[in-house]
Amino acid sequence: MYSYFKGLSNQLRFSPRGTWYYITSNYKKDRSPTRNIFSIQDRIRYSFIKNYSSFFHSIIPEIRFSRITKVNQENLPDFDKEDRIKDAKDIDLSLFNILNFKNQNFLSWEISTGYTFNNYYYLGNNKLDGHKKPLRNRLYFRIDRFSGENTLYYDFYFNQIVRSITTFTAPLSSWLTYSISHSFDKGLFEGSTTINQINQTVSLAYKNISLSLSVLNNIKQGYVQRKSARFTLNRKCWNLRIMYSEDFNIITGKNFQVYICVHKHPQD
Repeated sequence: MYSYFKGLSNQLRFSPRGTWYYITSNYKKDRSPTRNIFSIQDRIRYSFIKNYSSFFHSIIPEIRFSRITKVNQENLPDFDKEDRIKDAKDIDLSLFNILNFKNQNFLSWEISTGYTFNNYYYLGNNKLDGHKKPLRNRLYFRIDRFSGENTLYYDFYFNQIVRSITTFTAPLSSWLTYSISHSFDKGLFEGSTTINQINQTVSLAYKNISLSLSVLNNIKQGYVQRKSARFTLNRKCWNLRIMYSEDFNIITGKNFQVYICVHKHPQD
């Protein structure tokens, strides 16, 4: 149910969901488990838009209410993320600042936080204790063919920045692109580990051929964690992909290599 009036919009969504599994073999628990979940979400936002000579400036405050019932899902198979739907009783607050330039350049700044009436909430796949959610700050820009993004989390319980992800992409030519990303996590959240790593990628795209090479460096421990390459030949009527990756396990001191070759035809 969607409504809009003079810049104020409201989107109300009811989502009943029923899931039934039929397991034929190799499953020791319930052979035909079921799950019924009901969710209700309401999003209210107001848009302030100003038109300048070279860009539009949008300021959008938003409040979102989420209620997803909690059910026992331990007896369900675990094939993918749809088999584990997270419950919620949350209020989330966001503020967006967006600059849309008439030459197609773009700048977006988002700051958000939230409160849960449960004594826990979810950040990605991690279940964290507490009522107050971290402060999320996200900045994204696109200038010509250059683009970059930074997302960081400030936790009120630890009173510090606990997670940050930064990416930057730059064109070296019309067919060659370089990108670099940095991931940092202090590992203070339960279920998360300390991360400090940089991933660099060079991508080549020429006609129907694409090639990408990536190197992941573990800054914390000072070693190359992964090397990977991907080659794609896309002939529209068929395509060929060849992928290679090499991971280094610092505990065992051994490399693990994977080679994959995929050929696809429209009839496949």
